[in-house]
Amino acid sequence: MATVGEFIAEKLFNMAAWLEREGVEGSEGLVVESMKLTPLIATLIASAIKTEQVAVAARHWDCLSHKFKVDAGKYPMFKGFVSIFESVRAHPETHERFWRYMDLMCEVV
Repeated sequence: MATVGEFIAEKLFNMAAWLEREGVEGSEGLVVESMKLTPLIATLIASAIKTEQVAVAARHWDCLSHKFKVDAGKYPMFKGFVSIFESVRAHPETHERFWRYMDLMCEVV
């Protein structure tokens, strides 16, 4: 049985693969990067998303993006998420699935 961190890392990998398949700008190489995530780092990412659970529920792009911009100084891996958020936002056909991934991060952590 997988740990919570392993489960989150797997879901972040799945999200990265989906974004690459969709051709979302900034997602190039995301699968390779997501394969490097340790369960601990994956949990840290999900925890950061959960701190913005109200923004996730309201589908508030700016709040979620701002959280990752502010925290990028402490956690450099967050910088990539800001560009991903902005790229996904520009592709309305990806919104529903993207927010389901964000909901999952909030629920699991």
